[in-house]
Amino acid sequence: MMNKNPSDFQPQPYDPYEDEIELMDYLKVLWKWKYLILLGTLACALIAGIVSFNMTKIYSIKTVLAPGVAKVEGNGTITYIASLQEMKTLIETGALDPTVLKQIKVSNERDRPGALSFKVTTPKGSNALEVTYETPQIDIGLQVLTHLNQALLQKFDGIVKYFNEEYTIQMRSKVSESSKVAEKISKLTSEIAAARAENRSRISELEAKITEKKSKINARESEKETQANKIRNRIASINSQVQGKEKQIKNLENRLSDIGSEIVRIGKNTDLLLKERNTLLSSRKNENNILASVMYTNTIQQNISYLNTLQGSANGVNHEIYQENVAIEGLKNDIKDLEAQEVNLKKQTEYEKETLLSDINETNL
Repeated sequence: MMNKNPSDFQPQPYDPYEDEIELMDYLKVLWKWKYLILLGTLACALIAGIVSFNMTKIYSIKTVLAPGVAKVEGNGTITYIASLQEMKTLIETGALDPTVLKQIKVSNERDRPGALSFKVTTPKGSNALEVTYETPQIDIGLQVLTHLNQALLQKFDGIVKYFNEEYTIQMRSKVSESSKVAEKISKLTSEIAAARAENRSRISELEAKITEKKSKINARESEKETQANKIRNRIASINSQVQGKEKQIKNLENRLSDIGSEIVRIGKNTDLLLKERNTLLSSRKNENNILASVMYTNTIQQNISYLNTLQGSANGVNHEIYQENVAIEGLKNDIKDLEAQEVNLKKQTEYEKETLLSDINETNL
């Protein structure tokens, strides 16, 4: 029988480093399978690249559309060329699609889209439409949105032309009225100048005759001179009033000329603003263009209001000129009455002169 040593039944001491795997073991394994690992990595990268390149990319292209302002009333009411709902309906129902598709230029007919699909939304707090078109071809997408804008402009081009023609007719009417007023003023000025020259000539003749009579009739000079001086002073006073009225008319004519020049200037400015606004509306739309379009429209409406104010001022000046002409006519009538008095005085003086000469002749005889 085999004898056992008691020490054989005692537990062996535990070595904590017995189960550890050295780093070199890992490296050896990796190095052993290095080609397989490298090939697997390259294969995964190649598969990912092929899948990525073969996937179709979809681009989302957007444009913002806003209705143009046709006119602004005096109470601030704005009239638009078209409503947002009308524009949205035209786009979503595809009413403009045939026109847009016809104008798209492609190098290969297979790339031409067969139908168009737009996503139309209204940004919160704005009076505009945001139109989105999705396509894998950026160039075609840009063409689609560009031709969509052009189709909308052509759709409402008749309304724009109507308002342009209406403003043009109004401006031409104002200019024509100003020309007629200027012609009337010129005619009245010529008539007043002729009448003034005639009156001065007649007054000079009367004064010459009165002076001649006064020198001949010494006995009656004192009494008749007093009467003649009163008449002349009255005529001079009336002439001063006439001259004052004529100066007033001249000032009013200058003022009316300034108003006419201002009307012409504002008219040209309005035409230029209309042209710039139309050019802006025909270009690609963005938020800056929308704001600029609103500013142009507000400025055009202010110009029209200012033109109405100028026309009212011109009418007021014409009325003042008419009143001054009426006053001048009254003064001329007074001059005629005084001239009649001078004629009567002349007749009386001649009669008295003849009487005195006859007396003198009789005395000489």
